[in-house]
Amino acid sequence: MNLKHQRILFLSLIILWGTVIYCFSNQQGDTSSSISSSITYRILGIFYPKFQQLDSVNQMAVFNTFHVITRKLAHFSEYAILWFFSYCFLRTYPLNKWQCYVMAVIFCFGYASLDEWHQSFIPERSPSFKDVLIDTLGALIGGFLHISLEKIIQKSYKSLKFKR
Repeated sequence: MNLKHQRILFLSLIILWGTVIYCFSNQQGDTSSSISSSITYRILGIFYPKFQQLDSVNQMAVFNTFHVITRKLAHFSEYAILWFFSYCFLRTYPLNKWQCYVMAVIFCFGYASLDEWHQSFIPERSPSFKDVLIDTLGALIGGFLHISLEKIIQKSYKSLKFKR
């Protein structure tokens, strides 16, 4: 695939994923909470099988903790994915990896900031700079993991070449 096609592909993925994030953020507070609550209950069923055996006070405490974690991990992973698409798009230009890494993180920070601002117009939602930081951390760590895996794969490939 040539560079022009790669750029179109990754730009399309950025737009598509940005739209997914926008749609999640565009949900009213009760809808968003309902969706994340159902996901939290599924996660509890997997990681805390004795959850149903707890009394209601302890169930609520455990649920609330898992619910916050679930929501923040969703933010984190959404922006790790957005970082990946942005990074891949930027790699189609004559920039080094670190320039692409930093520019993709800056893009994710900007998009997260706009996304939180957008939430200020949604009923039962409010902007949170903490969420912007969590989103940006997702981009930073997602990017770090990608680049680390890339280096490991390159080293493995080089060692295989020398063994032949």
